[in-house]
Amino acid sequence: MLRKSKHTSLQKSGPMALRHLLTSFVLACLLAFTLQIYFSSPISPVSLHLPPPSSSSHLPKNNILQKVIKLGDGVLLKPEDVDVDKEGTIYTATRDGWIKRLHKNGNWENWKRVNSDTVLGITITKEGDQRRLQGLLKITENGVKLLTSHVNGSKIRVCLKLSAKISGLCFCLMH
Repeated sequence: MLRKSKHTSLQKSGPMALRHLLTSFVLACLLAFTLQIYFSSPISPVSLHLPPPSSSSHLPKNNILQKVIKLGDGVLLKPEDVDVDKEGTIYTATRDGWIKRLHKNGNWENWKRVNSDTVLGITITKEGDQRRLQGLLKITENGVKLLTSHVNGSKIRVCLKLSAKISGLCFCLMH
C-alpha cells in the first residue's frame, strides 16, 4: 500500500512559494526605491508663469510669402524638378510625361514628350541639352535619346540629383 505523505505536497508548493516570495521582495524593493526618490529628491520644480502675449508685436508682420506668384499653378501636373538655361527659360519635368518650358513672356509650352510618368530629375548641360532619368536621357531640339539605363549592371531606379554642370558631363547620385 502506498500512502500520501505531507512532504509530497510541500515539495510541490515549495517552488511556487519561493516564486511568490521572490516576486514580493522585488516589488517591495521597487516601492522603496520609488518612495526614496519621491521624498528625498533635491529637485523642487517650480511652475513657470509667463505673461500673456501682447497683442501689439514689436516686429513687423511677415507675410511676404503670401505675395509669391506660383508659376505653373493649375497648369503643371505634379512637376518633379526644375532647371533654367542660360537664356532664362525655365524647364520642368512633369508626371504627365512632358518636359515643359516657361518662356519669358509667361507662356508654358509642352516641349518634348518622354513616354514616362515618373520623371525624377532634369538638368541643363553646358551645351544646353536637358538630361533626365528613365535611365539617363539626352533631350535636345532634335529629339530624345537614351544614354544609359544601367550602371555597373544595375538598373537606374532612383536618382537623388542630376548634375551636368562640370564639363558638360552628366552625373547621377544613386539612392
